[in-house]
Amino acid sequence: MKRRADWSLRCPRCRMHSHLCFCEHLPTLDTRVRPVWLQHFREAFQTTNTGFLIEACVPGTVSAVVQPGPDAIDLEPMLAGRSNIAILFPGEDSAELTPAMLEGHEDFTLVVPDGTWRAASRMVRRDPVLARLPRVTLPLGPPTIYTLRRASRHHGLSTFEAFAQAMGILEGPEVEAKLIEALVRFQDGTYHMKGMQQARTPVTERISGETWRGRAQAHQERVEGVIGQFLRDRAAGIRDPVRDFLFEYYGFRPAKLRRWDPGHAVLMEDADTFLERKLYFPLDDGSVMLDPEKFPARRIKALKFVISLLEGSESRRPHFACNGMHEWAMCFEAGEDVRHPYVPLRVSPSALDTFVRSHPITCTHYDAFRFFTPPARPLNAHEPTVETMADNEQPGCLHTNMDLYRWAHKLHPWIGSDLIMDTFMIALEARTMDMRASPYDMTDYGFEPIRIETAEGQREYRRLQSRLAVRAAPVRRRLLLACRRLLGWVKVPA
Repeated sequence: MKRRADWSLRCPRCRMHSHLCFCEHLPTLDTRVRPVWLQHFREAFQTTNTGFLIEACVPGTVSAVVQPGPDAIDLEPMLAGRSNIAILFPGEDSAELTPAMLEGHEDFTLVVPDGTWRAASRMVRRDPVLARLPRVTLPLGPPTIYTLRRASRHHGLSTFEAFAQAMGILEGPEVEAKLIEALVRFQDGTYHMKGMQQARTPVTERISGETWRGRAQAHQERVEGVIGQFLRDRAAGIRDPVRDFLFEYYGFRPAKLRRWDPGHAVLMEDADTFLERKLYFPLDDGSVMLDPEKFPARRIKALKFVISLLEGSESRRPHFACNGMHEWAMCFEAGEDVRHPYVPLRVSPSALDTFVRSHPITCTHYDAFRFFTPPARPLNAHEPTVETMADNEQPGCLHTNMDLYRWAHKLHPWIGSDLIMDTFMIALEARTMDMRASPYDMTDYGFEPIRIETAEGQREYRRLQSRLAVRAAPVRRRLLLACRRLLGWVKVPA
């Protein structure tokens, strides 16, 4: 017979045994979101239930236990007078939750049904008050970090995780981070009370040996198709100003790009060969994964910087007014001392200098600006620095999109090889466009110039720049989600 929990020995707020109480670490949030927590009656006896944390962290939460039959509670009085209201429940008729739902309103009532998927579905469908509420759902986000219970659906989240992600959208990422930290503390304490070894790490995916070998093979074939001929040409002494740049400036060796790693929080079966790599460790069941304890603590600060940079660039409107002038500014009044002396110029040095003087330069990207020649720097409308990088990055910038590869490979192997290769393809497209719009003559390398010194060329550049920004946006989003998940993953105590 299953024993029920002895609640008399637990803290009434965090539900931990007294020696594990973490109430002092629970956030007390004053938010414009007014949660209504509706707990399915069966969840009241579940020690792994997470919905109670909503009430623990947001003092203004209204709560009720929902059960069928004659003792069923009437929700009409509880929700009366609330005009800006929605229920967090996915479905075909659910609108995606956005910050705009809070804009222009003093508050927003978010009804959160708490139970298994089946129980919550019945609760919403059968209660007439809940059935007529407008429904909202979360956009695709990071997978669950909650391992005390197994989700019945792909991309399933615990109740509190779903609430935390919703609060991140409505109230900001700092609020979400505080809530997720509370969830991690609750999970760790629950493992301890159950007499189990604390969860070493949340696992986002478990893949068989056949699956990961197929992915690794597909990745290597993809890399070979993109850089194989380049490597053979380089071995023969043939230079390539596009691909040379991607490996010389970014410093990620082709051998590392070829090697496949699954990324953090991925558990692989039949993968003992990975134990030859120093960052992997075996689990008791024989499976293998990256070891979160091996992530260098000194790199957490850099990881947070990357997250802030990606968040900043994602949140801003793209600008397409630079017309690719950065490569011209790098050659301005340089004479023969240009960055790529083995590539001929397609315009004379005097024509190049005249065009730069007559055309506005509006570069906001520090790593492009720092290569401007000294005479060109005063001509730029901005003076970007390392300190202002996070404030200046915007998704229309060619170099901002190119640098997705930079941030991804710097976190290798914690960021998986498939995503790194996706960022490499964005960088390759951006660099190709960069050189086509430059004053260099790229026709011997098979590239027609984008003549930004003409009005037609500027229109073509902005069109391609806009297309690249659209292609880069989902890759940036995936990288940002992976970095956020990585930050939470490495901070889970082992």
